[in-house]
Amino acid sequence: MILVFSGTQDGRELVYRLLEKGYKVTVSTATEYGGSLYSPTENLHIYSHRLNKFEMIDFIKDINPSIIIDASHPYATELKTTIIDS
Repeated sequence: MILVFSGTQDGRELVYRLLEKGYKVTVSTATEYGGSLYSPTENLHIYSHRLNKFEMIDFIKDINPSIIIDASHPYATELKTTIIDS
């Protein structure tokens, strides 16, 4: 399973390409609106909630992804730091 932190059009395109290749994907967006931009499919789990550092650590442990992809907005520096620290 691949975990994608997404907040851009490029992130959505990446998620759909991964799904086309048959991967199971969990996408994490900071807002409900961001999550609403995805069409649910069998291999896609959508999680829409802004995570603090401790929530992110628990989230990553719970879903145990084989790969984490940061496809968030380029200016989402707090998120990038939290992902690295997790």
